[in-house]
Amino acid sequence: FGSSSRSHICPSFRPSPMAFWALSLVALRVGVGEAADGVTTVQCQNRSIQINTDISRPCLCAFDVDRTLTGYQELLSECPRNEVKDGVKDFAYLYATPRGFGFLTLSELAQGLNSTFCRRCYLGVASAGGAGLDDEKQVLLSVLHAAVDPSLSSALPNWTTEEDPSQQIESEAPFVVWCGEGGKHRCVSKIVEWYSSERNVTILDEDVYFFDDKEDNIRPFVGTDYNALQVSCESRNGSRGLCGGLPSEVTPVRGVVLCADGAQVCLEDIDHSLVETSKAGHIALAAVALLLMLH
Repeated sequence: FGSSSRSHICPSFRPSPMAFWALSLVALRVGVGEAADGVTTVQCQNRSIQINTDISRPCLCAFDVDRTLTGYQELLSECPRNEVKDGVKDFAYLYATPRGFGFLTLSELAQGLNSTFCRRCYLGVASAGGAGLDDEKQVLLSVLHAAVDPSLSSALPNWTTEEDPSQQIESEAPFVVWCGEGGKHRCVSKIVEWYSSERNVTILDEDVYFFDDKEDNIRPFVGTDYNALQVSCESRNGSRGLCGGLPSEVTPVRGVVLCADGAQVCLEDIDHSLVETSKAGHIALAAVALLLMLH
């Protein structure tokens, strides 16, 4: 289920001292990040980590569902701390399998959401899928109710399945399902607007946090004032999470954070690394060309 990498060594390749120098230079220029100190494990080298410590203003935590609040259905061999809800069908990513569903499996994040800073925030959902049927929605709703203080819990409305889920029509806030991939920043805006119009709660953009397991749902938050963090970094299933989010991944870090090498890393570090890797690649190619000329 998880991803793996293999190293392949060509026995006929015997680099000269000049080639060793070129390869070493590439490694030095690419660099390796280090974990940050403090209340978050997010790694940042190319900008300072900003933590929101202001608890006087309302905040919003919005979550994806599949592989964020949930994990791969019933896969306790890989995700032993997840919790299976027997009898509650979860169809996410399993439509094409012979069975067509698995039983809803809550991630560690869903089980420990009340241990995160989000316990003092208003809550919402922005899911590309439909979040199952009414029984799955009620389990997820109970998770959200249990995660926050009573005054915040009472702000949550009921959550039921739309009349015809086969139409996959984007639903209303604060539980937005069928929110298209790559467009969740727009759905999060709907949630912010809902709290303003329906609960008379004003939430500043900088106090909005979104959590999702997929990079293509996090990157579009660049250019907004919202904060977006990718989760399920330690366990991956291709472009998706595997076991789902962890409570330790939910921290009030400003900006956009993505997964890299099993850790949460600031977007600036990843994009900077890509630029540096490209530069290093050009240096390596130039070194190889020089070697061929000298040969």
